[in-house]
Amino acid sequence: MSQTDPTPGEIRGAAFQEAAGRIVAYRAPGSGSLYCVGCCHGNGLFAGLTSDDLPDGGLCDACGVDVLIPQNT
Repeated sequence: MSQTDPTPGEIRGAAFQEAAGRIVAYRAPGSGSLYCVGCCHGNGLFAGLTSDDLPDGGLCDACGVDVLIPQNT
């Protein structure tokens, strides 16, 4: 590995940053509850999900919106 090659941590960080822009919902650990990005911002405790993770969609357990339909903020 040369000095210009990214470290494994940098690669994982880049992948996280790419996925962060695509997150449509968060899943709560333990309960498995689903929350839209308007109701939950992850806070490092919740698993961010993309539309690829939710092929059948899903409703936010807090406000009831379909997490795959973009909401006007």
